[in-house]
Amino acid sequence: MDEQKNIPEKFLQLTSMAFTFAIIANAIFRRVFDGDGGILFHVIFQILLLAVVNSGISLFVTNAKIFERLLTLWQLIINMFACLAATIPLVIVFRLIPLYSPAAWVTFITIFIASFIIVSAIIIIKIKLDEKRYNRQLSNYKENQKHD
Repeated sequence: MDEQKNIPEKFLQLTSMAFTFAIIANAIFRRVFDGDGGILFHVIFQILLLAVVNSGISLFVTNAKIFERLLTLWQLIINMFACLAATIPLVIVFRLIPLYSPAAWVTFITIFIASFIIVSAIIIIKIKLDEKRYNRQLSNYKENQKHD
């Protein structure tokens, strides 16, 4: 039940992280391809919509009963492809990337996948470190129970 209470909080956290990252990535992308690092006002709202959609997908993949038995790595991979599948149509509709610029699309997809790989690596490392810490605490607890 506590898991269900945290879903709105997780959604807001994911959305704010995705939005911040997308704003930074968009500014870098515009600097590289347009020579201008500025972001248009309406693009900010489009990026916010992308962040909300991708956060919703991420929450679904990590909380849905059908995915809960999958390894974290597989959840992350499914999440990446689902987010990419949802992002590409929005990018096309909002014209965030020139439609007939293969270099821009290759760069976008490369950055998108690289970002997911980096985030996935951080998540997996955090899980491994937490697991070690919990196992160490469990061992200490068991050791203390033997002595009592």
